[in-house]
Amino acid sequence: MENFRIGGNRYLVDEGFQTVYRPFLDLYKLSDFGGGVLGILVLMNDRLRKGHVVAVDEIGIIDPADNSPDHVAIQDYIVSRLGDGFRFDEVFLAVQKALSPR
Repeated sequence: MENFRIGGNRYLVDEGFQTVYRPFLDLYKLSDFGGGVLGILVLMNDRLRKGHVVAVDEIGIIDPADNSPDHVAIQDYIVSRLGDGFRFDEVFLAVQKALSPR
């Protein structure tokens, strides 16, 4: 595991989202929030010299790559990508819409 921080975090905050970096294994806890918290995860492939960003919700991984299914179970995605030579960040960015002041 590595640590590849996500650029654009300031943009999300400016747009009214709360963000916090969480440990990788907390991805499995996103389902506890019923869609109220989403994750942004970075992975890297040194051989290909490229990084990749995916979203994670209460159902699983949403990969923006062409021809990817709508959702893939987290564990299935990890196994598949590790087999392709990708390394996952040790943290992910948890994103939640900020509560409106009362």
